[in-house]
Amino acid sequence: MLELTGVNKTFNPGTINEKKALLDINLKMEDGDFVTV
Repeated sequence: MLELTGVNKTFNPGTINEKKALLDINLKMEDGDFVTV
């Protein structure tokens, strides 16, 4: 099993160009699951 909880990613934090790409992402994959992004 793979579990991700509360994942965040911000590019250029604290600048005028700050962009939030991911905000509080949760993902849980069980054995045998097939996932594509």
